[in-house]
Amino acid sequence: MPSCPLCQQNDLEVISKKDRHGKALTTDLCRSCGTVFNSPIPTDEELTRFYSKDYRKSYKSVSVPKKKHSLRAFTRAQSFFDHNGERLSQVKTCLDVGAGGGEFLYLAKQRGWDAQGIEPNEGYAQSAKEFYDVDIFCGMMNETDYPDKSFDFIRLNHVLEHINHPVAFLNRLRGWLKDDGLLYVEVPNIKAYAVGRTKGKIFHYGHIFNFSPWTLQGCGKLAGFDLANNVEAVTTALFFVKGEAGSPSDLVNETNYQEIRACLDLHYSGAARPLSSRISKPLKKLVRYIREFGKGHRYKDRKSIGQDFTD
Repeated sequence: MPSCPLCQQNDLEVISKKDRHGKALTTDLCRSCGTVFNSPIPTDEELTRFYSKDYRKSYKSVSVPKKKHSLRAFTRAQSFFDHNGERLSQVKTCLDVGAGGGEFLYLAKQRGWDAQGIEPNEGYAQSAKEFYDVDIFCGMMNETDYPDKSFDFIRLNHVLEHINHPVAFLNRLRGWLKDDGLLYVEVPNIKAYAVGRTKGKIFHYGHIFNFSPWTLQGCGKLAGFDLANNVEAVTTALFFVKGEAGSPSDLVNETNYQEIRACLDLHYSGAARPLSSRISKPLKKLVRYIREFGKGHRYKDRKSIGQDFTD
């Protein structure tokens, strides 16, 4: 019988057999800890093929970022720096895993950091080099290596949900992080996803794991990470520091399972989003799209967007 990849308990239920596009995809929920994951978990070879060629096209319908994508990425990266300046004040070396179009790396470089990145998608990695002259390796993380304790700061922005073995993945990053370094992990929150998204539009082949705050913290603990000081434990955007590795049994939390199960029940009943939300959310998305298109249209190319953020 298959077991939960995190808590190792053999108490799973199938919660979906289709992805958000109606294609076949089985997703399991662990009744012991609330881990939500695709089954079977893709192999390394399958993921390499998917992320090097297909992911960006299937997710954003593009092979290189559009100006609106870069503008959005710069805005979010700048907000991250603005909100975490004090915590990041001692950073000199950083690694951005899943660096996308290179926007975060570009801003980090302008701050004087020795900033390096890893991006598996060929179009995005080449575009980042071309427009922003950033140091970015095109490939999967297991295709590269760095000396132990190379980085003050490692960033995973909407990356860990795409990883087939997240504990081993984080454990490898732990070796690259300095003893007093910071790891930042941000992922979608399955509880908010279930309540906020349209019925049946949750799961995706690329999102192998669907984390809650509890399972994200537990995943970090299994890899030898503790929450950093003054970090709220109720979010799925977390700073970690090196600590002692925990045990899979420490993740067992039936309350977390029950909360996720309740969110999923609301989602599939169609009662999670009121009619007003179902109308207003697409309208807000359309307005955002129009604004981003208008703002992006003012720029000659993606390079000029980066220059605007650093002038």
